[in-house]
Amino acid sequence: MQTLGAAIPPNSIVTSTAKSSFFAKALGHYVPLPAAEAPTWHADVRLLARAIKHEKKLASKIELKCNDPVAFKKVAFTYLASLSCRQAAMIDANKMRPIRHRQSLRQIIEASKKYNPLKCLNEEVRYSLIPKSSGVEFRPILDFGPVARGGQRMLLTLLRIWSPPAAFQYTHLGVHKAISKALRLIKEDGYEYIAEIDIKSHYPSFDGKQLVKALPLPKAAIMEIGLAASATVTGIPVSPFLHNPLYDQVSSGIPQGSASSSAIAEWSVSNLNFNAAQAALINYADNFFLFAKSMADLEVELEALRAAIAALPGGPFETHTRQKRSVDEGFVILGCFVQRLKGLIDVDPTESNMQRLDIRLRRETQCVDALLIAANQTGDIAYRI
Repeated sequence: MQTLGAAIPPNSIVTSTAKSSFFAKALGHYVPLPAAEAPTWHADVRLLARAIKHEKKLASKIELKCNDPVAFKKVAFTYLASLSCRQAAMIDANKMRPIRHRQSLRQIIEASKKYNPLKCLNEEVRYSLIPKSSGVEFRPILDFGPVARGGQRMLLTLLRIWSPPAAFQYTHLGVHKAISKALRLIKEDGYEYIAEIDIKSHYPSFDGKQLVKALPLPKAAIMEIGLAASATVTGIPVSPFLHNPLYDQVSSGIPQGSASSSAIAEWSVSNLNFNAAQAALINYADNFFLFAKSMADLEVELEALRAAIAALPGGPFETHTRQKRSVDEGFVILGCFVQRLKGLIDVDPTESNMQRLDIRLRRETQCVDALLIAANQTGDIAYRI
């Protein structure tokens, strides 16, 4: 059992209240272990370990069907309807959560049986507003429940099997890979002129009917998981007297804050029909960086790229030009300012990026301080993980 879940320390659950708990390691991550769940701990670990094994086996079978849309859709239904696959995906999603927001194994098992993603996934989802990087607008973000997050991971798995990211896509590889590629294009290939365009209101621009037609997935999965059609949204600040446009941002398109939304967006962009003879392309999320060897080539290829983006499946999509610069003038790419100075390429974080990092560091420091104070006051072993 040591390979599945850490053994329960014999004196760690001696408590006078069933609400007290500590954290234990299971299935590759730490999860809360309330005292009331200790008797079923090892059985729960075994059950979920079997679920993970079953999910991997079925996912490998799906890979064999990715060249046949009809067969793929049929096996995708089996995958999405499987309780074991749902539980495995929920474990995967649980690992991605901050440790203080994770669910226990028993909570995951019970929640997995409560909602069916192929019928009605009306699980509660919390709404919040997150400031955009511009500092003048807010982005509506939805924080989904455990079953929805598991369903989103399942949809992500299916879309990655059906349509892997294209060579020009770097969202799944990370910012550092995208910037490294940009530097190679400048230094090794001589692409010294750069334009950036993005898709306006990318997630809200997706059309549900178009997605149902284009995606080789069960309609119910697209509606319930991809579009969160039945989700019970709480926390929306709608005035009883005035129409609130923020509600439309939440209820239209694909939801922000969903793992399946990023997967759907990635799938859509991977279908970009753009073969530039005089340019190179880097895509990260809804940002497109076009590189050319002259400003004239850049202008021509930029128009072709706009037309290709407008034709992406799931849309319609409109674009906005953010910058057209030479490397000597300097340009911004994914939080970094790149410029050629005295024959050398200089790369520095932008001032706004440094400010965001500073704010994030301060918040995380405050959280750690709060946890240490709580640990000192309560003596709860959970805060020592």
